[in-house]
Amino acid sequence: MARLWVNNQLLIDKWSGSGLGTTYTATINLKAGEKVPIRIDFARKTGDGKLKFEWSSASNSREVVPQYQLYPAIPTGLSPDSKTTTISVYPNPTSGQITINTGQNQASGFKIIDLTGRTVFVINEKFTGIKTINLSLIKGVYFLKLTGNVKFATQKLIIE
Repeated sequence: MARLWVNNQLLIDKWSGSGLGTTYTATINLKAGEKVPIRIDFARKTGDGKLKFEWSSASNSREVVPQYQLYPAIPTGLSPDSKTTTISVYPNPTSGQITINTGQNQASGFKIIDLTGRTVFVINEKFTGIKTINLSLIKGVYFLKLTGNVKFATQKLIIE
């Protein structure tokens, strides 16, 4: 039994029967690089269940959607309130390269802080919108703090 929504559009609605060994397909037009919400409801009445989420395009054959192309729906910011502006940081976790999206807000720079409170990476460069940065940090959990024309929420960053 499965249901699939992509970009808030119900594409697959097979919530009856066993579905055991069944492949369901659907088509939707999406813009490359644009993040859209995805929701999958999946259940088995008995036994173990398995689900494989795949995609394809005119230029790519069918494959399992890579984990690095999936982003959490929950904010990764720490204690955001009405006075802080959230940003997108992806992929997160990462192995070294991150992309920061400030939307229409200008950042005047940022720093990455380790769990001991030590600053381990700094960039003092203005940017608005999307900025991609190559990092060479050891595996661990860090915090990303931006400064700019608004108060940005601090983001958790995981390096794998």
